[in-house]
Amino acid sequence: MNLTGIKARLTLIIAIASLAVLIASGTALWTIGDIQGEVSEITEKEFPRTASALTLALIGERLQRHGESLMTAAGSDDRDTIQNLIGADLSAMRSQLVLLRQLLPDLRGAEEQLVLLSSDLAFNLTSMRQNLETQTELELSVLYKRAQLMDQKEGILQVLGPSVLAINAIVTATDAQSAEVLTKAISSQDALLTSERLINSLMVQVLLAERATNAEEVRQRSLSYQRTLQQFLNSVGNLPKGLKDRVQRHLGVLESQTTDGSIFDIKTQLLSTVALLQATIDQTRGLATALDQEVDILLANDQRSIMETSGRISDLFVTHTVQFLISSLLIVLLLVVLAYSLIARPIVKNAMALTRAMTRIASGEPDVTIPGLQRKDEMGDIARALSVMKDTIARIHGLDKELAEQSQLLITTLDTMTDGFTVYDANAELVAWNPRFLSLYNLQSNMISAGTPIRQVHASLARQGIRVFELHGPETDYPTVARSRMLVPKQFELRAPSGRIIEMRSTPIPDGGHVTIHLDVTEQRSAEERVRQAQKMETVGELTSGLAHEFNNILAVIAGNLNIIERGLSDDPRLKERAHKAMGAVERATMQVERLVMFSRRQKLSPEDVEINELISGLVQLFQYSLGPDIEVETELEADLPMIRVDPVQLENALMSLAVNAKDAMEKGGTLTISTATGPDNSIEITVADTGIGISEEALQKVINPFFTTKPAGKGTGLGLSMVHGFVSQSGGSIDITSEQGKGTKVLMRFGASLEHVSQPGIDVRTPRGQGELVLVVDNDLGVLDVTAAQLEALGYNVDTAAAGEEALAKLKANPEFKLLYSEAMLPRPWDGEALAKEAKGLNPDLAILLTSAELGALDHVPHECLQKPVPERVLARAVHDQIRRKASQSSAHQT
Repeated sequence: MNLTGIKARLTLIIAIASLAVLIASGTALWTIGDIQGEVSEITEKEFPRTASALTLALIGERLQRHGESLMTAAGSDDRDTIQNLIGADLSAMRSQLVLLRQLLPDLRGAEEQLVLLSSDLAFNLTSMRQNLETQTELELSVLYKRAQLMDQKEGILQVLGPSVLAINAIVTATDAQSAEVLTKAISSQDALLTSERLINSLMVQVLLAERATNAEEVRQRSLSYQRTLQQFLNSVGNLPKGLKDRVQRHLGVLESQTTDGSIFDIKTQLLSTVALLQATIDQTRGLATALDQEVDILLANDQRSIMETSGRISDLFVTHTVQFLISSLLIVLLLVVLAYSLIARPIVKNAMALTRAMTRIASGEPDVTIPGLQRKDEMGDIARALSVMKDTIARIHGLDKELAEQSQLLITTLDTMTDGFTVYDANAELVAWNPRFLSLYNLQSNMISAGTPIRQVHASLARQGIRVFELHGPETDYPTVARSRMLVPKQFELRAPSGRIIEMRSTPIPDGGHVTIHLDVTEQRSAEERVRQAQKMETVGELTSGLAHEFNNILAVIAGNLNIIERGLSDDPRLKERAHKAMGAVERATMQVERLVMFSRRQKLSPEDVEINELISGLVQLFQYSLGPDIEVETELEADLPMIRVDPVQLENALMSLAVNAKDAMEKGGTLTISTATGPDNSIEITVADTGIGISEEALQKVINPFFTTKPAGKGTGLGLSMVHGFVSQSGGSIDITSEQGKGTKVLMRFGASLEHVSQPGIDVRTPRGQGELVLVVDNDLGVLDVTAAQLEALGYNVDTAAAGEEALAKLKANPEFKLLYSEAMLPRPWDGEALAKEAKGLNPDLAILLTSAELGALDHVPHECLQKPVPERVLARAVHDQIRRKASQSSAHQT
């Protein structure tokens, strides 16, 4: 063949080219086979495994967040919602694992470990929820049991209390008692006091057990409770039968605390549940940490595997290209160039482009264009697998962005909180805070930075004079506060010189340090103080009421005996005058007791016809004594005024209140003038004027408002003028207050004149006497009983007495000749005054009823006339005489 011809050369070239193509084709097929194996390793195993691992990792992170949410869930509904989310994530995790097993039958242990850790985490979260519910139920059970026990204690004390007081009265009575009565009283007193002490001791054991921090302490309190309960039961056995039966009705709940289901058992279960919950929390944190570590290891291994496979692909290209060049160079250099240009170079270019894209994706670049996605060969498979990995990484970056946005939201929330917020680390150095924290304590922003020691912050507060106290407890110091907040949840109060009160609520962080909320509770504490003051005044009122009751009984005995002494001293004017003065002192004491009763409750008005000039004249001496020597008391009383119908005691109290106000307005002395005059429309005017500092026009508009006062703190309650205004209005009158600063204040009260009862001269005011009528006097106070009987006998009545309702009924049944029953209204039940009167009327319908009590305000519902102790003898004589005469008139009318 002539090789010089163009055709031959072309034919030779074509032949050689055909041979080269055959050789190149064989070499290319061999190369592609090796590359396809490596690509299959990535597309069929590595990428699906990486995608599944990332999905499992995301699910595990969600489970961990759900666990943290479960710890802080506010209620059962929130916990149910979080538990449902955990269940959904577990289902997704199982589905992903099934898919992974289908793709890779030879699944490696790392994925299995990830699933096991996530499953254990979910199990712990479910257990944690159950433990939280159990803890809540046990705590509620403890509170319920304690409330039951406290109710039984109060019931027992209410049974024992009156008996203790009654026996104390018997033991301490000044009048002689029989030895037998005194011995029984002392014996009963010992049993009652012992029972009272033991029931309180039982409640102390219960409260100590409730505050116990370990099971052994609860067991010791249970044993102490059982011993004390046995002593209490023995003591109850020594009580009088009536009391013992009533106390034993309350023993069921007390005795049930020594059996299963007692408050001690529940407290032990609660301590066990708290310990189990803490163990579960610790285990959950460990699982979460292990899960994070496994995810990090799995992702690192996958990235390393992908990079190694990419490197092998690159090495294969280089190796087979060299082999191709060596074999092709032996045939024809041109074919090598052509083969490289047409086959090798495009493949290497695409592989390098993919490698560069993989490198950029691995470095975190989001906008990477992947070449060869439309290719139908293995390079296209690689490109598409790389696209899946890119989308997965993009989702991870999206989650990071979402987390950053949530962090920013948290920061914004803290910045807008109305309460201060701080976080300190384990070294007691400031980590985070919000602007409200700085404004609460007047701290400058340039003084506070990350890492500021807590002692530096405390020093700044101390320089401002801010003091720190235990919550509702004593003052403490800042070093103690810093130490205790690291250990247990604590609450403190910080009190600034300005009066601001800030409450700190600190909670330790598991890894060390603490989180604190700072609340401005100034207004809250002020409101609480007002409530406590109101409760204190209520307690003082109850005590005052009880004292007034006892004093009235005592004054009744004194007044009665003085009346008897006064009558027996007719031959000794000097001693009779002394007795008369003593009687006046009793009357003043009675008025003081009435004023005490006003502080305890609002009295029902008892209006009667009052000679106003006489009432004021009787108060002048008391005013002069009470107001002191610097205040001169003057009266300007118009003569021959009609009577007014008011409650005289309340009118005296109103005048006394106005006099005290006038004294406070005249600190340097002055004149108090009380005057009476006829007003328009036949009204009667009473004016109280002083020469004090006066009241401003602005304050004058508010002086009758409750709790408004112009006096300095601690010198007035703001109730004086409001009480006077209420009394005058309730009595059908009106009040007018005028004042000028520097010139004094004038209070004018106007009442209507009594049209039916006008003071007339010449009325017979002699004390009415009896005609030997038979009267039954009943009173459980033997001193009052004795003096009342003596007074009535001196007034001409035949008198029989009884110290109790049962005894009185027996005498009424035995003798139908009684004309009047005069009884204490507050006798012990069941035969108190009202019940006794009702039964007595059933026995004798013609019997007149008259009651008396030292606590008249509590007897508004009694449907009989009731006299308030101490009863003046003239009032007693008139009431007894009128009741007997009225009942006799009614009986005559019925017979007619």
